[in-house]
Amino acid sequence: MAGISNYYRLGPVSIGTAAAPTVIGGITDIGGTAGVEVIREPVSGEIGVRTQAVTAIKPTGSFSTLDIASALGVCGSLGLSLFVPSEAVNQNLLKLYATKYDTAGTIATGAVHRLWTMRGGLLYPTRLSCSHRGNATLAYQALLASDGTNDPVAESNAALPTAADNTLWTLSTVSLAGLGATDVQSVEVDFGIQVSSEGANSELYDTQCAIDAITPRVTVTLNDVSDEVDLDGEEETTGTIVFRDRDHNGQFGTATLTLGFSGLVYVTDLVRAGQRGAASRAIVCDVEWDGTSTPFSIAEA
Repeated sequence: MAGISNYYRLGPVSIGTAAAPTVIGGITDIGGTAGVEVIREPVSGEIGVRTQAVTAIKPTGSFSTLDIASALGVCGSLGLSLFVPSEAVNQNLLKLYATKYDTAGTIATGAVHRLWTMRGGLLYPTRLSCSHRGNATLAYQALLASDGTNDPVAESNAALPTAADNTLWTLSTVSLAGLGATDVQSVEVDFGIQVSSEGANSELYDTQCAIDAITPRVTVTLNDVSDEVDLDGEEETTGTIVFRDRDHNGQFGTATLTLGFSGLVYVTDLVRAGQRGAASRAIVCDVEWDGTSTPFSIAEA
């Protein structure tokens, strides 16, 4: 009888140099796509394809984590280069693991787990979200490209790294457009980072990445529909979202993580209400850039 020969589940994520990687805790999902592009087209009036070929390979990687402070501390709000710097030993690597299980249901020992090492490209945040009483979740995406010598993804067997301590974060307070925003039900940060990659000479892998635009947006949902924001918008110069950590065996810890920003605040949903439950409204801040600083300041205390 044939059965499952190799069984894998979600594993950890590490980011950093080969000599000093940082293992990110609180991982909730990982992903990777090969990005293989194939040309296949019938010609000469025929209905079948005689010739087909791979024309490009544009792999990507992704992960989500509940330990938002650790990820932001390593990668920042603008992301991290995975290309080879002037000193190759300082190249940042994104490593995604899949954990192998024994047939008895326990984690296997030794260098038997699957590892995808991603190098070359850009690693950047896409979305940070949190609801009332929920855990904050932060997602990152990697657009990969070749350094001209190595493939951007290498797959191998490996031992699992030492597990990271998990710190969970939840919503605390929001300050936006002078509102106390005490009835916040959810926040969502779209980092708005748009990236692209380019290649040449019909090489399969791209070798150049670029950030095309950064257009962040913060969306706050409130239950207090009496909070007023001018329909033509208001300027926000000191907006903040504050998260607080959870105790490992309790309620809340003493640490906070604050995102600061400025921009244009306006209402998108004046009111939403159903037969049951509280009415709500949504307020948006299109975050601006001052030409020098990053759109978001990050402070952990």
